[in-house]
Amino acid sequence: MVQYAWQLSHDVDFIYTITAENGLLTYDRKHGKSYYCAKTGKISYDFGFGISECYHPEIVNDPRFFSDWKWNLEQTYNLYKGGSKFYGYNQRWRVKKYFELIY
Repeated sequence: MVQYAWQLSHDVDFIYTITAENGLLTYDRKHGKSYYCAKTGKISYDFGFGISECYHPEIVNDPRFFSDWKWNLEQTYNLYKGGSKFYGYNQRWRVKKYFELIY
């Protein structure tokens, strides 16, 4: 997954961000912390590499989200490069020690 993320982005901060966001780099992960979504009036979660079901239900509810990790990662990168905010972006410094980058 990391190799594919690099092929998509060529952005080390993206790699650090999704690692800090998810921890395990599992595309089908449900993040443990819930939050109130004013948009829907329901409790929401983030899934995968940090995609919010509150703000991006069209992605999370797509059948490919939980079955196709490449599609999931592509959607995450599209949101990232489009300016969506990810919790992991501000935490990315914590995961740098787990990588050895070879260019």
